[in-house]
Amino acid sequence: MNIRLNLIGTVAALLLVGCAPASAQGLAEVVAAEQVVRLPASAGRELEVRVWAARNPTVIVVFSAGGGGEPTAYERMMRALAQEGFTVIAPVHRDALARGDISGSGGPASFISRLEDLAIARGYAGEAYSGLPLVVMGHSFGSLMSSLAIGASTPVGAQGDPGVKALVAFSSPGIIPGLMNPDTYRNLSAPVLVVTGDHDVVPGFVTDWRGHRALYDHSSVPGSALVIVPEGDHNLVVSADDATFSGVVDLTATFIRAEALGDVAARARLSRIEISGVTIERR
Repeated sequence: MNIRLNLIGTVAALLLVGCAPASAQGLAEVVAAEQVVRLPASAGRELEVRVWAARNPTVIVVFSAGGGGEPTAYERMMRALAQEGFTVIAPVHRDALARGDISGSGGPASFISRLEDLAIARGYAGEAYSGLPLVVMGHSFGSLMSSLAIGASTPVGAQGDPGVKALVAFSSPGIIPGLMNPDTYRNLSAPVLVVTGDHDVVPGFVTDWRGHRALYDHSSVPGSALVIVPEGDHNLVVSADDATFSGVVDLTATFIRAEALGDVAARARLSRIEISGVTIERR
């Protein structure tokens, strides 16, 4: 187990990227007020979960923030998804730097606690919103953690959740020797939407943005798609210009409806939707 945790620590340390909060002004008020739910975790720990609730939800999205970040940094995206009819459930991970509990941030303890956080969040989704389909979503380190729910394999063993219908991954991790290789994504159980940019690098760690393609390139599930935003950097999920952001939200919502709801019209639209200046590859 120590060998596994050391490998996990290596990758997690590479993915410590925070995000600045983005304004949600101008969005129509079709969502309920943001909620805070507190759920019991192991060893007496309490897990804080942020919920952006759609008034009449059709899909539940469980979101995992980037390393060191917390859900409120992504409020622009969370509220946009709630407007689309998707309730977003986002645990506040222990490695959120603003919370001051940075012991092991980005290391083995962070990896293991995130596994528990996301399992608890999915369990809460199943109880609070019984019968609604489930999608997982993440940014950077959070996208790695979310990919485990659809069968991505790492040295910690199987973590798949058969209830998950699809994954949306912003700036997903690449191939990391000893932890993630081309086989990591060979047996995914659900389609993926990967969003990255041609400036999506982390100096000293991710030097070639193409590494973020791995989740798409090495999986083979029909319905998957890859979005490449010109000049998009590692924080494009919160910092994209309004036109690009709107296009990404539209594509994301269409993907979720197609895969989580089996919406035939959405699936047809997904095959032809375009975003000005943005490259979209489809499988």
